[in-house]
Parts: sequence; structure tokens; C-alpha cells
Amino acid sequence: MANKDTEVEEGTVDAPDWLDAMLIEDALHRLGDKNVHVQRVSVRMAAAAGDHFGSALYRVRAHLAAGEDGAAGERWLLVKAPPLAAAVAQSVAEAGLFRRETAMLARLLPQMQALLEEVEPAGAAGAALSARCPLHGATPVEFLVLEDLRPQGFRMAERRAGLGLRHALCAVRSLARFHAASHALLKRDPAAARGLDNPLREQSGAFDHFFTDAIQAAANACRSWPGYEQYAASLETFKETAVSKITELHDAKLGEFNVILHGDFWINNIMYHYNSNGKPKETRFVDFQISHVASPALDLLYLLSTSLSDDVSENHCGLLLREYHAALRRTLALLGLEAPSLEELMRHMQEHGPYAVYGATVLLPIMKAKKVTDVGAALEGDAGAGAHAFRDEEVRRWLQRLIPDFKRRGWLP
Repeated sequence: MANKDTEVEEGTVDAPDWLDAMLIEDALHRLGDKNVHVQRVSVRMAAAAGDHFGSALYRVRAHLAAGEDGAAGERWLLVKAPPLAAAVAQSVAEAGLFRRETAMLARLLPQMQALLEEVEPAGAAGAALSARCPLHGATPVEFLVLEDLRPQGFRMAERRAGLGLRHALCAVRSLARFHAASHALLKRDPAAARGLDNPLREQSGAFDHFFTDAIQAAANACRSWPGYEQYAASLETFKETAVSKITELHDAKLGEFNVILHGDFWINNIMYHYNSNGKPKETRFVDFQISHVASPALDLLYLLSTSLSDDVSENHCGLLLREYHAALRRTLALLGLEAPSLEELMRHMQEHGPYAVYGATVLLPIMKAKKVTDVGAALEGDAGAGAHAFRDEEVRRWLQRLIPDFKRRGWLP
């Protein structure tokens, strides 16, 4: 049932009772709109089914009272709440994903932003790391209120096409700034990232069969593709230890170069702003539910294995890593810190390589397939919920190129 100050119009949804004009007015005041009065709000779902399986994301239009000039205005915000599917909501709660994202948006990202602003020249490209979060709470449910970046001109790249070279370079340079600022924060205050431990060690196994079912589906697909039958057995062997191996790779290693990871660094979690020539000039990152402390290789492997265009994936991964490293070194130097060598970064990439196998077999089919995977059904144990993705032509092309490469690199047994 809609609230009395929540408008139901074409394309809108009934808002939760707690998502009302008073809440949105409070958030706008905290963002600096001190004198606005919200008369009513209208609410839409902000993402297609499957795009943000770890949450329900609402786009809220705030209808403002008329000002002194007699003109009424409007503002837009996003509100993030627990997912609507019961199975997913339970898994999200067990893994503490909202607690993790709240820590990032309310505490850590502002601190990282402040560190960068102390040392970078004014107006540095892509200066903001993320949207602002003016308000969050835990009752009656956990929720976050966020800036809506869309009215500011930010938008996502096309998911199935993947990132072209300009977009990918912009993404890795921004990621390097993010990682550098987080590393500086951890150096200054090692306790800053409390609560950002390995997320896979915090869940009770709800995702385990989701991982292994997806890897088995990839093996079954290889067995059905002429010339790829040999990789089916390798994937099935990989599956036997995949959960423990991927969990271990998420641990921060003492004595190694560690950063706060975005944790879910793929094309849909990067928003771009463009210059007058239509070229990407800056980014904002969204969705920090899986952020944790570990090697930067994890974010890089996630992006490389799920989110690039064919041309960039085949021909420019080396360039992306060099550009990432150059931006990391440059930003850390401004912060008074040393970066690992390029050789050390490449060692991290090789040691964490099995994570790319996970990215390609578990995540890529969900991200690239034309038909949306029902993640809720998969988490409830429906092994066939994502099987359709492996029949998708785009997914097949990617896996037929990536899996032999993983075998050559020693990431598959």
C-alpha cells in the first residue's frame, strides 16, 4: 500500500511504508538543500531484475513545494534496501552486505576522498570516487539513501558490448586512485577497515552450491562444444576445490600490498561522465556490498574476466595493467607512499589467477547473457536456473576464448 505522501503514477511501484517524504526531505537537507520541503515522492525500481541481485534499488522523485517565485521543483535520489527475494535477502543478511556497504559509503569513502583532496590538484579528473550517501539506517530494515548520478549526466556503458578501450582505461585509472587512497588510509589507521574481512568467510555456505553449480554448467557446456571437450574435466577438477580456493584468495596476506577492494568491479558498477566529444572523462563507482581488504589483483581480474569488449580483452589487457600501475604509482607518490613494482603486480595477478576462472564461469554468464539469470532461484538450489546462460551465443564466444587461455596460464588443472 502506498504512503499518503507517495504518489502512484504510471511506471511507479508501491514504496515501502518507511520510504516517505520525511525521509527524503531529511536526506536532501543533509546534501545541502536546507530549505526544500518535500510534499510527496514517487518511486520506481531503478534497476532491471538481475542487475543488482543483492538489493532492491529504488529511484525516488521528490516533488518539492513551490518556492518564492511560485515554481515547484523536484530532486532525485536512490534508496537501496534488502532484496525482495527471500532466499537472496537471507544470504545478503548472513554475509553482512549492508553493514559492509554502509561502512564504505558513510565512513571509509569520505576518508579516502579527503586524503585525495589533500594532495591532488584542484579539479583533478574524476575527483569523486562515488555518489554521496547522506543518510542510512537499520530500522525497520537496513537502507541507504544515495545521490542519483543520472541527473548529473552519469550513465553506465552497454553491458553486453563490454568496455571499449577508452572506457576501460578510464576505469582502471580511477580504480588505481581508489586503491591508492585506501592503501594510504590503511597505512594511517590499520583499524580503519574493521568489519571488512573476507566476505566469503562470513557467509554460512549459502553461495557454495551457486558457485559449484555454475562451474559444473560450464563444464557441461564445454562437453557439448566440439573441440572443447578436453576442458570439461579440468573444470570439474577445479570445481572440487573452487570454494576453498576462491575463499583463500579473498584473504589479505600479511606482508603483501593490500588495499580496500571495490569487490564487485564490473561494467554495471562503473558510471561514466562524458566530455563534449562523447568521450568518457570521469567515473563514479557504485555498489560496495562486497568490499574487503585483499590484493588489488582481485578487482583487476574481476574486470578483465567479465566486462571488456572483445577487442580490449584480446589485445589490450597488458596496456590496461600498465596504465593501472602507472596511475597507482603516481597517486601513491602524491600520498607519500611507494607502489609495488609492475613485476610484483604481475605476480599478484598470476597468483590470484584462479579468481578469473571463477569470474568467467560463475559471473560472466550472468553478466553477458541476454536473458537475466534468476539468482534467487539459483541460491535456493535450482541448479538449472543459470544453465540457459551457457547457451547464449555471446557467453559461448567468451568462454571458448577464455577457458583455453586459463589452461595455458596454469589457472585450470
